[in-house]
Amino acid sequence: MDKTRIIQADRSHCTLLSALGAETFIETFGPHNTKEDMEEYVAKSFSHQQVETELKEPGSVFFIAYSVPQRRRLPGWKESRPLSCNAFM
Repeated sequence: MDKTRIIQADRSHCTLLSALGAETFIETFGPHNTKEDMEEYVAKSFSHQQVETELKEPGSVFFIAYSVPQRRRLPGWKESRPLSCNAFM
């Protein structure tokens, strides 16, 4: 039986996070948008450079979940940022 592992992503995971983020976004929002709009947004928001920039932001943390021993199967990822009290004002 496979077990799920969760690790904190770092810069070495940028390509993986870009691909997984783009794939998930397209699957979720693709049916409700034009192909052109999706391509433009994904190219901008899930580029290697954009993910690397977000990883460098203070307080920004990405986690990757994968199954063991088949590490290539990635069930998901999560980006976490601290909440600010100003967000609720």
